[in-house]
Amino acid sequence: MNVAALAISAAVLSASTSTLSGCRNLPPLRDCGDDLTGQWQLPNEPGRWFLRDAATRIEGYPMTPDLRSNDGVIAAPRWFELMRNNNVLLGRMHRRYVQRDQQCEAVVPLRIVSCHEQTLDVERGPLPVPATMQQPCTWQPSASNVLEQWQRVGQ
Repeated sequence: MNVAALAISAAVLSASTSTLSGCRNLPPLRDCGDDLTGQWQLPNEPGRWFLRDAATRIEGYPMTPDLRSNDGVIAAPRWFELMRNNNVLLGRMHRRYVQRDQQCEAVVPLRIVSCHEQTLDVERGPLPVPATMQQPCTWQPSASNVLEQWQRVGQ
């Protein structure tokens, strides 16, 4: 299954689950070993993300359209994967760019620093944009990593 299909499946599953459980109080997180499955709001983003926690692996997908197109280059939805080793969560965020038969995949590190109450403290960098789509891909410089707080908004 491709990334876009996974994102759509996660959004549909999450929307139906949130309708059934929207009135329920979410238990507070004690640490990053707790189940992080649910809907999360990222700062400075209008849409929510759905996180799927499968114990040692956590995946995240945007729940709203996350495609962009510029100068004939199509940017697929972002997605991320994290691996859990005890309470340490490390991984990468991805976005694929496509122009005709050329593809470039941007990847940046992503780390969950701490988990408490209904928030995650996350360190990540912005995904770079390709400067050229010719192989090998070259990338525009991107800003440095930032620490941001993600808020759980639903199950």
